[in-house]
Amino acid sequence: MGEAKNNGGLGFRDFECFNKALLAKQCWKMLKHPDSLVARIMKEKYFKKGGLEDAKETETFMHDVWSCPAASDVWSEKESPVSKWGSAEDVFVEWWMKLNKFLKEEEVEVVACIMRKIWMRRNSFIFEKKFEHPKNLITSAIQGLLDFKAAQENVLLLQQKAQLLRCVDRSVVKWVKPEERTVKANWDAAVDVRNRKVGIGVAVRDSTGEVLACLCSCFDNISNPSVAEAVGLRRAVLLCAELGFSNVILEGDSKVVVNATISGEEIEAEYGNIIEDVRRVINGRLNWGIRFIYREANCIAHKLAKLAINSSNERVWIEDSPIEIKNDLLKEKYCND
Repeated sequence: MGEAKNNGGLGFRDFECFNKALLAKQCWKMLKHPDSLVARIMKEKYFKKGGLEDAKETETFMHDVWSCPAASDVWSEKESPVSKWGSAEDVFVEWWMKLNKFLKEEEVEVVACIMRKIWMRRNSFIFEKKFEHPKNLITSAIQGLLDFKAAQENVLLLQQKAQLLRCVDRSVVKWVKPEERTVKANWDAAVDVRNRKVGIGVAVRDSTGEVLACLCSCFDNISNPSVAEAVGLRRAVLLCAELGFSNVILEGDSKVVVNATISGEEIEAEYGNIIEDVRRVINGRLNWGIRFIYREANCIAHKLAKLAINSSNERVWIEDSPIEIKNDLLKEKYCND
């Protein structure tokens, strides 16, 4: 959890060391400048009849993040998993055990992130005189958790791709025609993170390499690569169902999405509902299958996805294709035997 977000971590600091350093810095300033405004205020409040060494701590960690009025305002927000809990707990370990007993794992994660934000807000108020509204604090905490999970997922994807690169000679990987009386639908997704747009590309071909259908579609407000790939798979499945194909092989270069679809397990990730939609269509069709392929064998779908990002409406070609990929289709039809 102490790793930076860009490295797949949550960006947590070592709270104990961090706060000791801040306290030491403030104490040093008061000792060096006893006539400063801060030093005089602290003396009046905490060690009126003595020196700095006579000051005593009056707050506890649980008071700061749980039971004080400022913290209670945060926990009472409706987005809080513990909005109706009392604030009598004063022992952290017992409180934490209670959380794990009565809350779901994902709710405990949200509580941990909110608690971290409350502590950071406390420090920000003490040292910078900044105070964050409870609703904004919870929203920020939940978004931080989502960012952390997305970073973890991206790290996993990179690790999987790196492992595959070590095991396979990608220079010889190419698209392969399906068996006779079977169609192959390749799908891919291209993500424009800056504009939160996703382009979906689908190419359907028969056993001779002839194009049966191509599709370009664009979706807004998506930046997660795995969600984008899942949306692409769903659109490929629906296209093949709409065209009435009975024997279909679906191919995509997202191992995470392919494995999630064929696992049969409940998917807790953000794209779980999309995978369920795909399963509902595939489960009723015995001669349909889905498998992972490398990007080098998915070039046509990838180019269609890139074209789709700049398209405002969905476009479908039946027994035809965009002019931009015609040469690539001919190359794979005649040179990939």
